[in-house]
Amino acid sequence: MDQFASKVVEKCLKIGGVDFLGRYLDRVCEGRLDRPRIPLIDIASDQYGNYLIQYILQHSNPQHREIVASHIRKHMVSLRGSKFGSRVGMLCTNPALQTRPGPGSGPAISSAPPPRMPPANVRYGGAYR
Repeated sequence: MDQFASKVVEKCLKIGGVDFLGRYLDRVCEGRLDRPRIPLIDIASDQYGNYLIQYILQHSNPQHREIVASHIRKHMVSLRGSKFGSRVGMLCTNPALQTRPGPGSGPAISSAPPPRMPPANVRYGGAYR
Protein backbone atom coordinates (compact mmCIF):
# COMPACT_ATOMS: atom_id res chain seq x y z
CA MET A 1 0.00 0.00 0.00
CA ASP A 2 1.26 3.44 -0.85
CA GLN A 3 1.84 5.94 1.96
CA PHE A 4 -0.52 8.48 0.46
CA ALA A 5 -3.18 5.88 -0.30
CA SER A 6 -3.07 4.99 3.37
CA LYS A 7 -3.59 8.63 4.30
CA VAL A 8 -6.52 8.93 1.89
CA VAL A 9 -8.25 5.86 3.33
CA GLU A 10 -7.62 7.10 6.88
CA LYS A 11 -9.16 10.46 5.99
CA CYS A 12 -12.17 8.66 4.51
CA LEU A 13 -12.52 6.65 7.71
CA LYS A 14 -12.45 9.87 9.74
CA ILE A 15 -15.04 11.78 7.74
CA GLY A 16 -17.07 8.87 6.34
CA GLY A 17 -18.44 7.77 9.67
CA VAL A 18 -19.84 4.42 10.68
CA ASP A 19 -21.44 3.74 7.29
CA PHE A 20 -18.16 4.03 5.40
CA LEU A 21 -16.32 2.00 8.02
CA GLY A 22 -18.91 -0.76 7.79
CA ARG A 23 -18.62 -0.93 3.99
CA TYR A 24 -14.82 -0.82 4.20
CA LEU A 25 -14.71 -3.68 6.72
CA ASP A 26 -17.17 -5.74 4.66
CA ARG A 27 -14.82 -5.38 1.71
CA VAL A 28 -11.49 -6.10 3.46
CA CYS A 29 -12.85 -8.92 5.65
CA GLU A 30 -14.33 -11.02 2.85
CA GLY A 31 -12.34 -14.03 1.73
CA ARG A 32 -11.60 -14.84 -1.88
CA LEU A 33 -10.69 -18.18 -3.41
CA ASP A 34 -7.69 -16.76 -5.27
CA ARG A 35 -6.10 -15.27 -2.12
CA PRO A 36 -4.73 -17.22 0.86
CA ARG A 37 -5.66 -14.51 3.38
CA ILE A 38 -8.27 -11.82 3.70
CA PRO A 39 -7.08 -8.34 2.65
CA LEU A 40 -7.37 -7.09 6.23
CA ILE A 41 -4.37 -9.23 7.25
CA ASP A 42 -2.29 -7.99 4.32
CA ILE A 43 -3.15 -4.40 5.25
CA ALA A 44 -2.26 -5.05 8.90
CA SER A 45 1.19 -6.36 7.95
CA ASP A 46 1.91 -3.52 5.51
CA GLN A 47 4.34 -0.70 6.25
CA TYR A 48 1.64 1.97 5.93
CA GLY A 49 -1.54 -0.09 6.12
CA ASN A 50 -0.92 -1.08 9.73
CA TYR A 51 -1.70 2.50 10.74
CA LEU A 52 -5.19 2.12 9.25
CA ILE A 53 -5.90 -0.98 11.31
CA GLN A 54 -4.47 0.67 14.43
CA TYR A 55 -6.73 3.66 13.78
CA ILE A 56 -9.77 1.41 13.43
CA LEU A 57 -8.91 -0.48 16.63
CA GLN A 58 -8.48 2.74 18.59
CA HIS A 59 -11.28 4.92 17.22
CA SER A 60 -14.16 2.73 16.06
CA ASN A 61 -17.21 1.53 17.95
CA PRO A 62 -16.97 -1.73 19.94
CA GLN A 63 -18.75 -3.84 17.30
CA HIS A 64 -16.39 -2.87 14.48
CA ARG A 65 -13.42 -3.12 16.82
CA GLU A 66 -14.32 -6.67 17.77
CA ILE A 67 -14.80 -7.69 14.12
CA VAL A 68 -11.29 -6.50 13.26
CA ALA A 69 -9.72 -7.88 16.44
CA SER A 70 -11.25 -11.32 15.94
CA HIS A 71 -9.83 -11.56 12.41
CA ILE A 72 -6.44 -10.34 13.61
CA ARG A 73 -6.35 -12.91 16.43
CA LYS A 74 -6.95 -15.74 13.93
CA HIS A 75 -3.83 -14.74 11.99
CA MET A 76 -1.64 -13.81 14.95
CA VAL A 77 1.17 -16.23 14.05
CA SER A 78 1.77 -14.72 10.62
CA LEU A 79 1.37 -11.15 11.91
CA ARG A 80 3.90 -11.60 14.69
CA GLY A 81 6.50 -12.46 12.05
CA SER A 82 6.06 -9.01 10.54
CA LYS A 83 7.51 -5.86 12.10
CA PHE A 84 4.39 -3.89 11.26
CA GLY A 85 1.86 -6.65 11.84
CA SER A 86 3.18 -7.21 15.35
CA ARG A 87 2.11 -3.67 16.27
CA VAL A 88 -1.45 -4.46 15.26
CA GLY A 89 -1.31 -7.83 17.00
CA MET A 90 -0.22 -6.14 20.20
CA LEU A 91 -3.37 -3.99 20.19
CA CYS A 92 -5.53 -7.11 19.87
CA THR A 93 -3.85 -9.15 22.59
CA ASN A 94 -3.14 -6.54 25.25
CA PRO A 95 -6.01 -6.93 27.72
CA ALA A 96 -5.53 -3.41 29.06
CA LEU A 97 -6.62 -1.99 25.71
CA GLN A 98 -10.26 -1.88 24.75
CA THR A 99 -10.23 -4.23 21.75
CA ARG A 100 -12.17 -6.82 23.71
CA PRO A 101 -15.58 -6.33 25.28
CA GLY A 102 -15.63 -5.69 29.00
CA PRO A 103 -13.25 -3.85 31.31
CA GLY A 104 -9.51 -4.00 30.80
CA SER A 105 -7.74 -6.41 33.09
CA GLY A 106 -4.17 -5.24 32.61
CA PRO A 107 -1.99 -3.83 35.35
CA ALA A 108 -3.32 -0.63 36.81
CA ILE A 109 -1.14 2.41 36.33
CA SER A 110 -1.17 4.52 39.45
CA SER A 111 -0.24 8.16 39.64
CA ALA A 112 1.45 7.76 43.03
CA PRO A 113 5.13 8.75 43.07
CA PRO A 114 7.69 5.94 43.37
CA PRO A 115 8.93 5.15 46.89
CA ARG A 116 11.98 7.10 48.00
CA MET A 117 15.26 5.37 48.63
CA PRO A 118 16.74 5.57 52.13
CA PRO A 119 19.77 7.83 52.66
CA ALA A 120 23.08 6.24 51.67
CA ASN A 121 24.53 6.15 55.20
CA VAL A 122 21.56 4.14 56.50
CA ARG A 123 21.61 1.75 53.58
CA TYR A 124 25.28 0.82 53.90
CA GLY A 125 25.63 1.15 57.65
CA GLY A 126 27.80 4.23 57.37
CA ALA A 127 30.73 2.33 55.82
CA TYR A 128 30.59 4.21 52.50
CA ARG A 129 30.58 7.97 52.30
